[in-house]
Amino acid sequence: MKRIITIVLACAFAFSAFAQQSARTAFFMNDYAYAYKFIPTKGHVSFLGLGNTGVSAESNVDGRMFKLIEHPEEAGYDEYGNQYLKSSYTSTGLDKRYIKADNRLNSTIDMDLLSIGFRKAKFFHSIDLSLKVDAGLRVPGSVLELISDALELGEDDELEISSISANNIKLGANAYTELAYGLGWQISDKLSIGARAKLILGMAAADIKFNSIQAQMNEDILSVNTDGSVNLYLPSTLQVPVKDGSYDLEALDDIDETEILAGMPAGFGVAFDLGASYKIPNGLTASLSINDLGFVNWKNAVCGELGSFEIDTAEEEEDE
Repeated sequence: MKRIITIVLACAFAFSAFAQQSARTAFFMNDYAYAYKFIPTKGHVSFLGLGNTGVSAESNVDGRMFKLIEHPEEAGYDEYGNQYLKSSYTSTGLDKRYIKADNRLNSTIDMDLLSIGFRKAKFFHSIDLSLKVDAGLRVPGSVLELISDALELGEDDELEISSISANNIKLGANAYTELAYGLGWQISDKLSIGARAKLILGMAAADIKFNSIQAQMNEDILSVNTDGSVNLYLPSTLQVPVKDGSYDLEALDDIDETEILAGMPAGFGVAFDLGASYKIPNGLTASLSINDLGFVNWKNAVCGELGSFEIDTAEEEEDE
């Protein structure tokens, strides 16, 4: 039973996400490695392995939520009824006092594949190809509270619940490449402006939405009712039968009825970056930018509805 509850909670945790790009305020820092993406001002050459690779994250999660749980030594019994002593151990838990109603975590990976920058006349030019992956996590507080209770259980304890409910849950992630051309102009010793035009080639994306998830325990049967949908955008075309106006995802289990046709990319888009920087007295610099002003049109979509299912916990315990 404990393993079933852990699976359900883990799925709710994993699916409580949404894609969102991270804030890029570091553009205004001196000697920032990605400064050329704001206003090109220096010549440079970089390529995969020797170029810039950045990982960023932002969250509203209170770090005090995480705590250590000390599990003391205790007596245990084997299958023959013989008593033995279980060793003490430490595990990670969640402090309910610091769990928020809506907990979010966003992360971005930005990797330069090839980048060239040079100056000609009064202008700085940059051409770069980069790989980006955006992902996010959104966890309702009610789910984290259940996880907190599960983490504090002993090895042989079970989490006694009658129902689980969570609403407005989303999962989203995307991976894409950017081919960009940037132009920077240092108008005076104090004022610099810049702009970038970007062609976006989508590699893959996922968008999973749950309007609601409800799990009800009735004796040994765990019934899970979901109201949600899934959209996958892949660098290939899945020939899946259509059922009731949507792709029949169950057909993916039948290899004979599903064909995969290679195709690239999974989406196209364009975007623009605009920026300006002005040096004011007392060694201060005022900067302003608009990043990622554009769109991506994803294709090769596999769409489906997320329905309901049941788990016989008695059978699961027999399999352990």
